[in-house]
Amino acid sequence: MNVRERGFLITAILFLVIVGEQRGVSGAETPSEGKAAAGRIVKVGEGTQLTIGDFDISSAADLQGVLERLKRELPRMKAAGVTSHETYVRWNLVETSLGKFDFSLYDQIAELDHSLGIKWVPFIIIGPAYATPDWFYSSKHSVKYVCLEHGEESAIESLWNPHLRGHVSRFMKEFAAHYEPMGVIESVLLGITGNYGEAIYPATSGEDWTSRTHGKYHSHPGYWAGDQHAVRSFQRWLKNKYRDIASLNRDWKTNHRDFSRIKTFLRKDAPSTRAWLDMLDWYRGSMNDWAAFWMKTARKYFPQTNIYLCTGGDGNPMHGSDFGEQCRVAASVYGGVRITNEGSSYPDNFSLTRWIASAGRLYGAYYGFEPAGGVSPAAVAARCYNATASGARQLHYYFGNIFMSSQAEDNWLKSAQFFRRREPKVEVALFYPQTDIELGGQDFLRYPRALRDFFDFDYLSEGMIRDGGLKRYKALIIAGGHTVEITTLRRIRAWCLWEGGIVIASGTSAPLVTVEGDDTLYRLLLDTDGAIVDQGPREGYFRFVAKTLAELPVLSRDTREVIALDSKTDNLYWTLFEDGEILILNQNPKDVTWGFTFLGKYMRPTIPAYGIWSSKVSAISRQ
Repeated sequence: MNVRERGFLITAILFLVIVGEQRGVSGAETPSEGKAAAGRIVKVGEGTQLTIGDFDISSAADLQGVLERLKRELPRMKAAGVTSHETYVRWNLVETSLGKFDFSLYDQIAELDHSLGIKWVPFIIIGPAYATPDWFYSSKHSVKYVCLEHGEESAIESLWNPHLRGHVSRFMKEFAAHYEPMGVIESVLLGITGNYGEAIYPATSGEDWTSRTHGKYHSHPGYWAGDQHAVRSFQRWLKNKYRDIASLNRDWKTNHRDFSRIKTFLRKDAPSTRAWLDMLDWYRGSMNDWAAFWMKTARKYFPQTNIYLCTGGDGNPMHGSDFGEQCRVAASVYGGVRITNEGSSYPDNFSLTRWIASAGRLYGAYYGFEPAGGVSPAAVAARCYNATASGARQLHYYFGNIFMSSQAEDNWLKSAQFFRRREPKVEVALFYPQTDIELGGQDFLRYPRALRDFFDFDYLSEGMIRDGGLKRYKALIIAGGHTVEITTLRRIRAWCLWEGGIVIASGTSAPLVTVEGDDTLYRLLLDTDGAIVDQGPREGYFRFVAKTLAELPVLSRDTREVIALDSKTDNLYWTLFEDGEILILNQNPKDVTWGFTFLGKYMRPTIPAYGIWSSKVSAISRQ
C-alpha cells in the first residue's frame, strides 16, 4: 500500500515507534507442531461460530480416510476454539436412486462429531455438476444452463429448470428429518447453483475437480440464460413490468410485435441501455428468487437452526449476485449469508465482504466469511479482524489455512480471543454504484481498497438506498461510478434536504448522470447545503474526505477522533464499536508502539506485527 499523504492536524497526541524484529512470512506451509493440542487452549466469543472446512468425501472410498483425519484432528481443533467443521453433502451420495435416500456415509461423520463434542455444518449441494446423481443427470427432467456466448450447454442444472424445485424440497425434508433429532448441526449451508454451490451463475472452467463426476463440461465467465425455460421466464418478467409491448418499445427504442418474440441477449446485442439493464434486473432477480426458494424451504424444515446462503464472487454483473438483495432474502426467514471470496489481503477482503456486512446489518441477516482458497500465515489474524470488525457471526477457515503451518496456528491462537460478536459504530457510507457496474463491469473495488486505509465505512448500494438505508448514516461519500438511476439521486437529495444528510463528492470528477444521460439532478444535489465538494486534484480526494469527516460536527466525537487517528497511520486499521471499544489491526511486518489520546484518555499500546490490539481485551503475550 502506498504511504498516504499527511498534512492536517488532529487533537490527539501522536508518536510512532517501530520496535522488535521483522517477522518472516514463509510462502510454503509446513506441518504444524499442534500447539493447541499441546495444552494451549483458547475460545472464541459466545455466539460466534468458528468453522473449519476440508473434510469432504466424493465417494464411499473417501470416508475412512476422512474419519481417521477427524479423529486425529478434532481434539486439536476444539482446543483452538473451533466450534464446528464443515462437510460437503452431495445430492448424488445420498439419493442414489429416485426416492431412495441413504445417509450412511454422512451418519458416520455426524456420529463422530457428536461423540467428540463438536458441531457439524452440512453444506447441502444440489445443482452443481459434481453433486448431480446419474439418474437425474441423464433424465428428461434435467435442464442445464446454456451460455449466450456460444449457445452451448453446461453440466450444471439451470435454476429455471421447473423440475428441480421438487427435488430440492424432497431432499431438504428427508435430510432435516434424519439429522435434526441428533442435535449435532450448528448451521446449514446452502449450495444452490454455480460451479461450486455459491449463489452465482457458472463463472469458472469446467475442467477442475468439479468435472470428476460427469466429465469435463462447458463453463466460463459469461451469461447463462439461453435455455428455453430461461427465455420464457424473461418474457414473463418483461410482460409483468411493461404490461403492453408499446411501453417496452418506447423504453427500449425497439419495434417488437409481442413479448414472445424477445430472446435473452448479450450486452453487444442490447438494443438500448434500458434494455440491457432490464436484462440484468431479470437475471439477478432470477438468482434472488432461486435463493429465496431455497431459504424458505430450508427454514420450513430447519425452524430453529442457523441457515446460511452460500454466495461468492465480486459483484460482477455476469455472476448475477446482488449481495444486498441476498441479505434481504436471508433476513426474511431469519437466516444469514456466507460469502466465500476472501484471500490474504485485508484491504481486498474488506472491499469484497463489506457489502454483505452493511446489508446484513440493514436488513437483519447474520453473516460469515470464508476464503476462496489459500491464506498466508500472516493473514490469519487479518481475516479474524475483518470478521469481528464487520460484526460477523461466523468465520470459516480451511484446515490448511491454520493447522498445516506452525506460524499460522500460532497467529490464530493469538487472535482467537478477539473473535466475538461486536456491533460496529459506522456513521459514514460509501456509495456503491450498482447501475454503473452493470453497464461497465466491476471496476469499483479499487476505491474502497484505497479508502479503507484512511477510516472505516460501510457500503450503500442503490437497492439499499431504495430500502431506506440512508437513515443509518450521517455522511455519504461518492467515489467512482458515472451512471445512476434517477430515483437513487432523488432519494439522496431528499436525504440531504430534509434529514440533514451530508454528501461528499469530488468536483473535478465526472458527474453522476442518469441512465438517460442527464446530470441536472446531480448538479442540484451538489448545490444543496448538505453537499461538500472537493475542488482539488483527484489524487488528493480521499485525504480531503478524511480531513472533512474528522472535523464534521454531525458525526459523533468518538467517530471523528477515530477517523483522525486512523487517517494518520499507515497499515494500521481502526474500527470503533458501539460500546466504545477500539480494535486496531497492524499490517506492518514489525510491532508498532504508538501513543495517542482518545476521548481525553492517553494510551500507548504495542500492536503485534500482523496482529490485533483492543482497547478492552488484554493481548495474549507472544511466546
